[in-house]
Amino acid sequence: MRKLKISLLFLGLMLLLLVVPAAQASAPEKGSGTFDIARVISGVKITDDGNIKVNFTSTITYEGDIEGVSVVQAVAILHDDGTFNLLAHSGNFIGSINGREGTAIVKFAQVSGEGPAPDGCCYVGNVQFEGTGGDLENFKGRIDKLSFQAEGGKTYLSSAHFH
Repeated sequence: MRKLKISLLFLGLMLLLLVVPAAQASAPEKGSGTFDIARVISGVKITDDGNIKVNFTSTITYEGDIEGVSVVQAVAILHDDGTFNLLAHSGNFIGSINGREGTAIVKFAQVSGEGPAPDGCCYVGNVQFEGTGGDLENFKGRIDKLSFQAEGGKTYLSSAHFH
């Protein structure tokens, strides 16, 4: 009798697995566009090793497959050789990504380059988006290449994955 109960339980689980559809992962939606950036510096300090630490707020306006505005708090270290690295850089996004409107947390990653000059030239980096509201809730996406080169302008390539 015990073997029969176990067999029926096993058979029931197998039938359930056959009825429940498997999760389908969709391919990321690709995008591109341009952006503009404005900064407000809130503090400057010379560090013990001679570098310059700059605290600032960036307001980034996106056009293209990403439409909207990010407001980002950041800390940059400017080096003697003219290069820089961002240490802390996150904020909020309001707008749309591939036609879906909502809000997201924005985290900048691997941003480095030369400058920044007053207009921000020249850097390359990645931006992570984590949806928090609207059609972007539970959204994960990224700008694979946020690029600001003097000759190429301010452009981005994006990769969005909606669940």
